Amino acid sequence: MAINLQHFKREVNTLNSKILKQTYYQFDLSNSNSMIKAFINDETRKRLLSLKDKIETFPELDTVLKKELTRDVLYIGSECERLAVIDIEKEYRSIKKILTNEYVQLIRVNPPTIPSLLDKWDKTKPEIVFFSCHGDKFSLFLNDDEGDCVQFLNTDLITFLEARSNYTECVVLSACESLTIAELIAGAGKNVIAVNKKVDIKTATKFNKYFLQYINNHSLGYSHVYREAFNYSQEIIRYKGLEDSFAFEFISGNKIG
Repeated sequence: MAINLQHFKREVNTLNSKILKQTYYQFDLSNSNSMIKAFINDETRKRLLSLKDKIETFPELDTVLKKELTRDVLYIGSECERLAVIDIEKEYRSIKKILTNEYVQLIRVNPPTIPSLLDKWDKTKPEIVFFSCHGDKFSLFLNDDEGDCVQFLNTDLITFLEARSNYTECVVLSACESLTIAELIAGAGKNVIAVNKKVDIKTATKFNKYFLQYINNHSLGYSHVYREAFNYSQEIIRYKGLEDSFAFEFISGNKIG
């Protein structure tokens, strides 16, 4: 009996949509590599690293290992004309220069809107999601589809952050007073770095630089690499006596412990 290929594809897509929704975006039939990567833990990472010594014997392993071991950094940076200038473009260029390791990949959300963020997040399933924007106790300031600065409430943002917590290891909230939403994200599962007050932009930029520098230099580290990177960055900015150097907090995700 002949198979109607188009009908088969529609059936698979329908099934995949249901599975994505019911498993809170953990399983994706259309992307087996992303599905494997979504569940990488320290034990899996250790086994993958043990294969690196065998690359000379089996060169085809190289591409597979790089794909699974690479940490993707999803960057969303947003200015707000009503508030102080962050200089997102300068920060992004700086981060791009820092992340030189072959096992770290920087991906930008552009334009910095919620639809673009969701699209990139679901496609790349990044290990690190990096927000650089303004914030207050109740919200983050991002852009809408017209490019205007919009206040997005924590209660609205947490819905899709929870759905994607299973395949993201760390969320960095480089935004003033972002501790409230950080605690919600940690409750959903993953490590979070946040700011507990209004912070000097220059200090935040320096903190971000040292944090990502550590990740770049320890790209193959295990899950505790995020806390180590936080401690490293915090130690430097305190040593330098930068303003608001005590404003940053690390919260361990409940699913990690």
